[in-house]
Amino acid sequence: MKKLAVLLLIIVGLFSCADYENTFEPTQNKEGESLTITIKISDDLSKDAWEWEQGLTGQALYSKGNNTCEVVVASQLPLKKRQEVLGHEIMHCLYGDYHK
Repeated sequence: MKKLAVLLLIIVGLFSCADYENTFEPTQNKEGESLTITIKISDDLSKDAWEWEQGLTGQALYSKGNNTCEVVVASQLPLKKRQEVLGHEIMHCLYGDYHK
């Protein structure tokens, strides 16, 4: 019975996290537009990020004036995590500050 209760709590927790992660409130929408994205895989985000903070794995900087976006991602991440961070940062290029 105790195992069932723990399993139920885990399932509820997973679904509540999924709802939070699906919160999507774009501040811009660049879908269908031409947008230049420059990507840098960085060995030292503390030097390459625009707003460095401990634990940062990537960052995107959109420039409205010339419709470009610069993305920097930490090189030391495992490949799967680097792919996730890269996708996340490219979404910032497209949608601005889309999550809170």
